[in-house]
Amino acid sequence: MLLLLSAILTASEEKKVGDERKDLVGVYGSVTESDCNVDLELLSEGKAKITQSCRLEDGSHRDVREVIRAVWFVTKGKVKVAYSGMEDLFEYHESLSYEDFGEAGSGPGLTQVPPIHKDSWLHGYGHLWKRPLRPRAPA
Repeated sequence: MLLLLSAILTASEEKKVGDERKDLVGVYGSVTESDCNVDLELLSEGKAKITQSCRLEDGSHRDVREVIRAVWFVTKGKVKVAYSGMEDLFEYHESLSYEDFGEAGSGPGLTQVPPIHKDSWLHGYGHLWKRPLRPRAPA
């Protein structure tokens, strides 16, 4: 009986995207100086897409892109993204500093919550900012 109650409570805490979380829908991307960047697109109805773009080693300006489909939902106040048997957990921030990439200002974004699986497509990117970025001009 206790196990059944626990399962019911857990299920009620995990919500598919609804009207109350449509503010989360959008594209969140990394800003790095490395050869690779990632975009996490949270779509309506709990669908998601992860796109990893990496520069070719020959120095050309063409990106090699890989895309994977995912799903997302909010659980216990955090954003969970699931794909290929893997799950990543994020905290949403209304005001995430642009200082990490040398810009003034802040904007909405996601930070990954440990533990982070080493094979995660989102591992190593740290913060993901909601597009478009709106840095302030220096004073």
